[in-house]
Amino acid sequence: MTDQDWKIITTLYSTSNITRTAGILYTTQPTISKRLQQMEQELGVRLVERNSKGVHFTPEGDFVAEEGRKILQKISTIRESVLKISNGHTGKIRLGITNSMGRYILPPLLNLYKKKYPRVDFEFSTGVTSEVSAMLENHHSHVGFIRGEADPGMDKHLLSVRLSWCQKTRSP
Repeated sequence: MTDQDWKIITTLYSTSNITRTAGILYTTQPTISKRLQQMEQELGVRLVERNSKGVHFTPEGDFVAEEGRKILQKISTIRESVLKISNGHTGKIRLGITNSMGRYILPPLLNLYKKKYPRVDFEFSTGVTSEVSAMLENHHSHVGFIRGEADPGMDKHLLSVRLSWCQKTRSP
């Protein structure tokens, strides 16, 4: 299915009217009807039931319309992100960190990084070492900062920070 197919399904779901959907999408009613039939054939299910008052979505159609809304939202997010990326370093880095690491050690490091790459955002999840390891395993974090031993098989890199620098970041 194409982007336009998802737009047809989601718009039709909100209007329950093929003619109104055609107007919103700047196309014709026969074009909408034909694409709808092709989508039903492609999926092998009936998406809508037509009646004199418009269309009524089947349970399968309800599901496809909801997924279509998510797909269009994802496509929009991808397009926005690609534009941002093409304009320079940008994006979001998901970090899994222990509480002490997030409180005392990472703030000055992240401030330095943010100065160099101001359009990069961070998303934090905190936990104990085993929870941070699980965040990495489950792909909820891109990078994890832990103290001590990590799970076997994980890529590990030593981060060394001078103690005097850490003491400067502590609150009185």
